[in-house]
Amino acid sequence: MTSFPYEELPAPPEPPAPSGLPRAEGRPLFAGRTAVVTGGGAGIGAGIVRALAWHGARVVLADIDAESARRTAEAAAGESGVEPVVVVGDIRDPATVAQLVEAAGRADFLVNNVGDHRPAGPFLTSDESDWQRMYELNLLHILRVTRAFLPGMVERGGGGIVNLTSVEGMRGIPGNAVYGAFKAAVVNFTASLAAEVGQYGIRVNAVAPDLTDTTQTPMWASTPAKYADQVGRWSSTRTSRRSRTASSSTPTAASGPAS
Repeated sequence: MTSFPYEELPAPPEPPAPSGLPRAEGRPLFAGRTAVVTGGGAGIGAGIVRALAWHGARVVLADIDAESARRTAEAAAGESGVEPVVVVGDIRDPATVAQLVEAAGRADFLVNNVGDHRPAGPFLTSDESDWQRMYELNLLHILRVTRAFLPGMVERGGGGIVNLTSVEGMRGIPGNAVYGAFKAAVVNFTASLAAEVGQYGIRVNAVAPDLTDTTQTPMWASTPAKYADQVGRWSSTRTSRRSRTASSSTPTAASGPAS
C-alpha cells in the first residue's frame, strides 16, 4: 500500500513475493521470453515488471521517471536475479518508442500500461488541448507501441499483448467523460485486435482495474475518514468483479501474457 493513514485499521500484509503464482525452480515460467512494459517504474506497472522478472522473463521497461524506473529495476533484480533493461523517456514520443524497440529487440509479451485520468473535470470546462493530452496518454501510444512490436510477433507465430484500461471504460464516470471515452476505445481495440491476430497465435487481453492505491492515485487522498472501512471493498471486491468482466469480453483463448 502506498498510503494508509488511519491507525485504527490494520495495514494489509505485504505480499511475500512479487507474484502469487509459485516460481518454478530450474526453468521459470517465462524463461527465454522478453516482456516489454510501458510505465513500468511505479504503481501497477512496477508490479507487473516485478512479477514478470520473478518468473524469469527478460523485462524491458519504459518510464518517464528515471529514478522510479531505477528503483523498480533494482527491486526486480534483487528479488529474481533478472536485471530489467530500462528505457527512460515519454512513451508519447515516437523517438522513445523507437528506443524501446531497439532495446528490446523483440517482444514475446507487451504490456501497454501507461494511462492517466488527469486533467479531470466537467466536460463543459475542458478544451481541445485537454482532449489531445487524454488521447496521447490513454490511446495513441497503445496503437503506436503495439504497431511497433506486432510484426515480430506475427513473424514468430505467437505472442501476448495486455492493454491496461479501466472500469471507467465500461461505465459512466462524471468529471472524466473524455478519459472514459478513450478507455472504452482501448476495450474495443483489444477485442477487435484479438479477433484479427488470433490467427497468428497472438493473444490480446485487457485488464480493467478499479481504484488502485498507487502514487498516481492514492486512494486515501480524497477519502474522508468516515469511509475508511469501505476502501478495502472498493479496491479489492469491485476490482475483482470488474476485471473478470473485462477479461471475458475479449475473444481470446485465455487471459494473461503467456503465449
